[in-house]
Amino acid sequence: MVATPSPAFATSATTLTVTSPAADFSEDSAASRTLTATLFRDGAAWPGETVTFTLSASSWLTLGTTQAVTTSSGTASTTITALPDVVPTPGTAVTVTATHGTRTTSWVVTYRPFTALATGGSASHLTGLADGWVHAWGNNYNGQLGDGTTTQRSAPVASLRGEIPDDVTLTALAVGGSHSLALGSDGNVYAWGDNTYGQLGDSTTTSRQTPVATRRGSIPGGVAVTAIAAGRNHSLALGSDGKVYAWGLNSSVQLGDGSETRRTAPVTTSRGAIPGDASVLSIAAGANHSLALASNGNVYAWGSNLRGQLGDSTTTQRSTPIATGRGTRPTGVSLVAIAAGTSHNLALGSDGAVYAWGDNSWDQVANGGALLRTSPVTAARGAIPTSTAVTSVSAGGDSSYVLGSDGRVYSWGKNDVGQLGDGSYSSRRAPVVVSPGAIPETANVVTVTAAAESAYAVTDQALTYAWGSGSYGRLGHWTTSSSATPVKVTAVP
Repeated sequence: MVATPSPAFATSATTLTVTSPAADFSEDSAASRTLTATLFRDGAAWPGETVTFTLSASSWLTLGTTQAVTTSSGTASTTITALPDVVPTPGTAVTVTATHGTRTTSWVVTYRPFTALATGGSASHLTGLADGWVHAWGNNYNGQLGDGTTTQRSAPVASLRGEIPDDVTLTALAVGGSHSLALGSDGNVYAWGDNTYGQLGDSTTTSRQTPVATRRGSIPGGVAVTAIAAGRNHSLALGSDGKVYAWGLNSSVQLGDGSETRRTAPVTTSRGAIPGDASVLSIAAGANHSLALASNGNVYAWGSNLRGQLGDSTTTQRSTPIATGRGTRPTGVSLVAIAAGTSHNLALGSDGAVYAWGDNSWDQVANGGALLRTSPVTAARGAIPTSTAVTSVSAGGDSSYVLGSDGRVYSWGKNDVGQLGDGSYSSRRAPVVVSPGAIPETANVVTVTAAAESAYAVTDQALTYAWGSGSYGRLGHWTTSSSATPVKVTAVP
């Protein structure tokens, strides 16, 4: 269960004589939920009886009706409502009990916020991790939300387990153009959504509306996957052996195995120019290119290079990893984090500077008017105060985002649907501060992630906010309306 604007609810029912089916979530009130008990006598519904509802001590929930008379179908209902602006500690649980005579049944209501979000520069959907499980919203044309349907969702819904074993929790998520990945606590990858090019890795090209297990392919037995990334139509995994594995579309040689052959199960990406004494620390995937950050502080890239996104001072695609040039990065400065957009990249240096390269059609590189940069350049600081350090980077479709040590988000690049979040629709050549919008002044942002035309932030109050295009319901606030400033993502059952 997840909570964003107000606490949400996870319900587990214990059935005695009073039965308690899963309650519907109230779409007209994102902070409320209906709980229903059904009373039977001799196997038949028992109408006209009084059922009493009680709520254990709680500072964040209130109980509606305390007594209800069963209907002709034997049902009696109450509501629980989360108090606005009251955020309990994650894991806080209360109990709602329904009683009729000596018969009782109860619901355990737990506050479980998102602990991780995932989307991508080619994506119009988003996934969030809460208490080891995934919830998703937005575009669902190819089943990429994993809820067993192709219905778009304007608020988070729980993905189904599919082939994920009951004893496996999820530890990381990644989102491609129309597919989703999850990393299990068992070290395996699970995937759902579009599979036209084999990007789910299950040895087929059949799209899936619920999770399937990605096959091991070239991943040796005993090697656990430690990180995942997803491009528009390809997928990447980092193994505990330090190797990169890839599958899916390969027409731009984005799998890095030296071929242009589509792969429906993981193959080993060549080491290429990655030195033998350097280990891969993290991976990222653009629309049709791939990146790896190595322990020597350098980035290696492969795949499409039409917009200079490989950073090797050329526009030649590469079928195995090549070293991204230093560009304006000073000698002695290492790169510590990377992010890939559609056709541009960001990297955070050990000197606190942001370096960018690739497509600059919308000034997403933040370094002047050239339409592309084939080697890294230093991004302008713009509105980022000199006293504020950049702590993380995220790249959207044609926009860029950084998180400052002041708990604020800064953005630049394309802004035609308000994806920069500064209250305007004007593209920006240098960083501007994202407007607080619905984010309280007392909150600090701790995570930012960017999609094709929208962006998302999680605060230290465990609440999630979104801005930009609302098409497909991707902002997660029950509508398809866009917003040029942050809005709260809706709580879900």
